[in-house]
Amino acid sequence: MILTCPNCATRYSTTAEAIGSNGRTVRCSTCETTWFVTAEPDILDLQQQEHEEQKIIDTPVDAFEDREDDNRQFGHGSDPALGAHVQIRDMADQRRRNRSLMGVSFVWFVTISLLAAVVFYAFNNRQSIVENYPGMATIYKMFGLEVNELGLVFDDATIRRLPIDGVETLVINGHIINITEEKRAIPMLELSIENNAEEILASWVIEPPQAELAAKERIAYSSEYQNPPVDGELVTYRFLSDDEWSSPENQKLDPEETNSEF
Repeated sequence: MILTCPNCATRYSTTAEAIGSNGRTVRCSTCETTWFVTAEPDILDLQQQEHEEQKIIDTPVDAFEDREDDNRQFGHGSDPALGAHVQIRDMADQRRRNRSLMGVSFVWFVTISLLAAVVFYAFNNRQSIVENYPGMATIYKMFGLEVNELGLVFDDATIRRLPIDGVETLVINGHIINITEEKRAIPMLELSIENNAEEILASWVIEPPQAELAAKERIAYSSEYQNPPVDGELVTYRFLSDDEWSSPENQKLDPEETNSEF
């Protein structure tokens, strides 16, 4: 039987057995056009074939190879060129995939950008956030970020041992700074003396010089402690919360009353 390429009219000879009862998809080895051949193609008269000007290329039966869709291709063992309608369909599918990928990428870009903006704002404004929402301090600490909930810090502390009226006295001077943009109340101050093992040897409470501190303002404080522990190496400072100061134990703390214990 003779197969004629619908594109370039190149003719090929083959057998009905090579095409099979279900027909097969074949490919022109000249222009690589593919078409489907039915089980009963038109058969030209042998005499007409002898006078045909077209070139007839004999192709062995074993040149037909399986396609992924279980059809057969006609050629030299390479994959057939896809038909125009298949190429158009594949191009449309690719465009849809590209649009879908671009849409997903855009959503991720917007999400990540918003998340980065939130993180940037939360980091740079953590002080004001904690002031308005104290519970956020715990979350910041989970990420290793220390946040001053009071908005007050100690600064420029100096510690000296001096003889005053014949008694060795620990003299402590420093400043309290309001690092916020608002007026802040100053809590009671607790000072402690620690040894090299960071064990508290003595502690006492002092009242701040004034009850409130304006925004960005600083104020000096001072305190004296007579007969400090001989192995005292470090003085620590902290603000007492209202609950801590309201306890009877803290309200009784006084430097002169605790000297005898050390």
